[in-house]
Amino acid sequence: MRTVRVGGFFSGIGSHISACKRLSDRADFVYVFQCEWDQRTAEASDDLHGKIPNLGDITKVHDIGGDLAVDLLYWTPPCQDISNAGKMAGNSKGSGTRSSLAFEVPRILSATPERERDPATSSWRRSP
Repeated sequence: MRTVRVGGFFSGIGSHISACKRLSDRADFVYVFQCEWDQRTAEASDDLHGKIPNLGDITKVHDIGGDLAVDLLYWTPPCQDISNAGKMAGNSKGSGTRSSLAFEVPRILSATPERERDPATSSWRRSP
């Protein structure tokens, strides 16, 4: 069975891990890292899925090379500032909104060594 290394930015309680578990008959998923700034939320993810290294604040992550290289990168940036239910403050790069944190992912991928830069699959989920 193929091994798929998975990492997640804005991980929350690990919905991407739950999705991978549902596909466990197709691949052996190895959860390399989560990146969740809220410690209680990261702990809830650990309670649900087992201990996964947490990179913490995405603005402090340099790259995802070496031991952090993944085949599947899942990211769900905060949607409050661009959702119908939220404040509609926008997500322009450098705006300082929570939703603008999405621009951290391309920054991190650009800083990752080229041979380790491109995950086979990247998934971005946004709420309406």
